[in-house]
This record gives sequence, C-alpha cells and structure tokens, in this order.
Amino acid sequence: MAVPLVFNCHLICYDDFGPDELCVSVKCGHVMHSKCINEWINKQNTCPYCSISTTIHDIIQIYYDETVSDLFSGYYKGKYEKLQKQIEDEKVKKSETLEKYTYETDDTEKDLNIQIIKQKNKKLTNLLYYKIANESKFINQDGLESLVQMEIASKTEQIDFLKLQLLQEKEKSDSNIKEILYQVKFHELEDKIKYQKEEKNKCLQKMANLQLLCNKLINENYILREKYLTIDACQELKNKIKSQTEIINSLTKENEYLKRQKQNYNKLIQKINEKADQKYRDLYIKYQDLKVTSEAMESKSELFEKKEKDFYGFHRNIILLANKLVPIDIKTDDSLRLFMREKVSLNSDLWKKVSDTIFNIYKILTRVMEMDILMHESAGKEHSHSSKAFKKNNNLF
Repeated sequence: MAVPLVFNCHLICYDDFGPDELCVSVKCGHVMHSKCINEWINKQNTCPYCSISTTIHDIIQIYYDETVSDLFSGYYKGKYEKLQKQIEDEKVKKSETLEKYTYETDDTEKDLNIQIIKQKNKKLTNLLYYKIANESKFINQDGLESLVQMEIASKTEQIDFLKLQLLQEKEKSDSNIKEILYQVKFHELEDKIKYQKEEKNKCLQKMANLQLLCNKLINENYILREKYLTIDACQELKNKIKSQTEIINSLTKENEYLKRQKQNYNKLIQKINEKADQKYRDLYIKYQDLKVTSEAMESKSELFEKKEKDFYGFHRNIILLANKLVPIDIKTDDSLRLFMREKVSLNSDLWKKVSDTIFNIYKILTRVMEMDILMHESAGKEHSHSSKAFKKNNNLF
C-alpha cells in the first residue's frame, strides 16, 4: 500500500499535500496549506485557527531541513502503518466476534425456547390446579383431558408466534449489532486518525516555531559573532567606552564654558542691540532729513532739467546760426550731428565737446568781426583822404 503525502489540510480542504505547499503566518505562527490559506485570507483576512487579523503579506513559505523532513516522514509512515495494522486487527476481531455472537445467539435461542416451554407448562399446570381446585365437582376425567388439549393448542399457537417474533428480532439484532460494531470501530478509527492528524499538526507547528526560533537564533548568533569575536574586542570596546566617557566629560566642561560664553555674548549682543536701536533711531532721523533734502533735490532737479533743456535749445540755435555765419558742415561732424539729433546731458562728454566747438566758432566770429571793424576803419580813413584830395583838386581848378 502506498504511503500518502506527508501533510494533510485538516481545517479547510482536508486534502493531503507535499512540503512545497507548507506555509506559516508570521503573526501567530500557525502552519497551513498554502493553497487554502490564500483563498481563506482573500475572503476573511484572518487566521483560520485563531482569527487574528492577517494579510497575504503575513504568509511565508517554510523551507525546512531535509533531515527533519525525512525523520518526520518516517515517523508519520510508521504511525500510518501502525494504524493500518490496527484496522486489519479490528477487522479480524470483528469477524471473530460476529462468529462468536452467532454461536451464542443460537444457544440463546435454544435456551429461550426451552424456558418459554417450561414457563408455558408451568402456567398451564397452575391453571389446571386452580380449575381443579375450584370446579372439581363438575369436571370429569374426559372433560379434564379436553380442557388440557385446548390449553395446549392455545399455548402452542402462542409459542409459534413468539418464535416468529424471536426470529425477526434476531435478524434485526444481527444487523443492528453489525451496524453498531461497525460504527463503534469506525468512530474509534476516526478518533485515532483525528488524534494522529492533531499530533502531526502539533509537530508541524512545533517544527515551524523551532525553525523560526532557529532562524532568529542564527541571526542573533551572527550579530553576536560580529560584535564580540574575541575578548580583545570586548576589551577594546571597554577602552573605547572609557575614552568616550572622558571625551563626554571634557565636552560637558566645554559645554558649561560655552554656556558661560553664551551668557556673556548674550549680554554683549544686548548692548549691541541697544546701540543698534540707538543707531537706527539716529539713522531714521537722518533718513527723514535726507528725505526732505531728496524732495528738495527732486524739485531742483526738475528745475535743472528745464534749464538744461532751455540751454540745449540755446546751444542748438547757436550752432544753426553759426552754420550760417561760418561754413560748418554739421552732417560730417559726428559730435554736432549727434548733438543736433537728440538731447544730451549737460555733464556728458558730447556736450563738453560741442561747447568747445561753439567756443571755437565764437572765437572765429570774434576774429572775423575784428577784421571787419579794421577793414571798415581803414576804408573810412581812405575815404576821408580821398575826399580831402578831391576837394583840394577842385580847389586847384
């Protein structure tokens, strides 16, 4: 007979499954059939054992050591074969019990028939004695025999009827006893199987818990080995702790010193803030004065811009007038061309250059005027001499 799979889902589907379908809930540690638990959690979101809130992310598959699996499989196989042997033994015992019961039933039937006959004869004898005692005066020997025959016939019919009932009850009892024995054995075997499954699941649960504990201990052991490899490492750690303690004490003292420094700085900052406030008030007063001065300057600036505009127009007119008096080519002179095209600032280099040009034009015009005056004076003198000579000549004539 083939041995079934190692595990059995005794909570949901009651099917057997292999070790690759074994999983555990990390919240409560219960071991379950992966297929069933996934369907269960998608509907209920709880553990089917303890009803604790569980999600699909809390379920992990168990990968246990093959040696443990083989040992458990061997243990379970032995339990299974032992249970099968018990079933076969129970079948043999049942067959022997039925045979014994059939033999005992036949003997019981015979004894029962004998007891029924004896009981009937006893009752009949008592009845006859009673009738004889009360009616002996009226009953003769023939009547007594007739009466006895009638009673015997009546009792025979009753015996036959009772035999029929006994046979029917025997058949019923045989079937009922067989059914009862079968049910009893079935329930006994079912209880044994259930107990074995519970024991198996307890073992699985313990194995899963031990696996989790083993993993945890492995991790802790790894961490401990990393931290405390040797006694020297521990001593080094103690030295580091001592050094750090000294550093902490030094930093504590430094911190207290810094606190005192901070208090002094706070006082200094307070004084600086007071001075800054006073400085702010002074600057605000100056700002107000500058604001008044700025407003005055703005008005003066507007007046200056107006005068500058008028002065620019004056210079422009001078250049136009000078162009008529002195041969100046404004188009070829870049400074004059730019100056005539758009207004420029009074302090600009272009304005200064144009001013120099105007001054040069002024000097040229001044020289021209001086020359004209001299020419007019010389012409006047010549005219006067000519007049005098003409008069003199006239007088001669």
